[in-house]
Amino acid sequence: MEITIEQILSIFKNNKDGKKMKEIKAQVVELLLSEENGELTLYNLDENKAQQISQIEKEIEQVVKEELKKDKESRLKYANGKYTKRPIKTVPPTPIHRPDPIYIGTAGETAVMSELMFNGYNVNRMMIDDGVDIVAAKDNIYFYVQVKTTFIENGRIYCQISDMSYDRYIQTQIRYVIVARYNDRGIDRNMFFVFNNQDIEKGIHDRYIKRGLNCISIKVKFHPITNEPFLYDEKESNISYHLNNFKLI
Repeated sequence: MEITIEQILSIFKNNKDGKKMKEIKAQVVELLLSEENGELTLYNLDENKAQQISQIEKEIEQVVKEELKKDKESRLKYANGKYTKRPIKTVPPTPIHRPDPIYIGTAGETAVMSELMFNGYNVNRMMIDDGVDIVAAKDNIYFYVQVKTTFIENGRIYCQISDMSYDRYIQTQIRYVIVARYNDRGIDRNMFFVFNNQDIEKGIHDRYIKRGLNCISIKVKFHPITNEPFLYDEKESNISYHLNNFKLI
């Protein structure tokens, strides 16, 4: 039974709820046992189960120890013999310069073209917008690329793909690249997310991408501690693998 920091954090009611290690172990063990078997209690364990409990308690201590090694990035704090959850500090979004809207789409497409060329692709921008913005070629294999350019606002990214465009190219070698503009310590930068049709289809099926009547909505948020990106809707999925990964084209 693997012990995770999320399981340990779940037993704290709030950031002021302090617990000793003995309390943490008892409550996490009880949580794990109730998940495994709702009728099982700590008072009717056989000898083998008691050995398992002892091993779980050791793993809890190790997970807490490893978490505290992260220092300021740790989600736990220790003081006066008790552990508490570290409050999450939210940083107000930095205002970012926005050009006239007529420049945004083209700026995003040329940014993607530049990255593709740095990755060894021969690229060309389509003269007519018919659902494909860029054609990219490498090793005699051609790809269509549709670019969605947006900005990170309040720690979120949001963009849409039209149903008509998506369905038209569902059987092709098309890639969807989201260009998200953000401010990093006073410098405007881009981050890129690369998806194919299968990625989008899986997201719709697993309910972390929403398909509506006229469009597919893609939303991204960031973990408050690790800053890892997640696609989210009814559910969520870590998409660190898709971040700035132009090998997926």
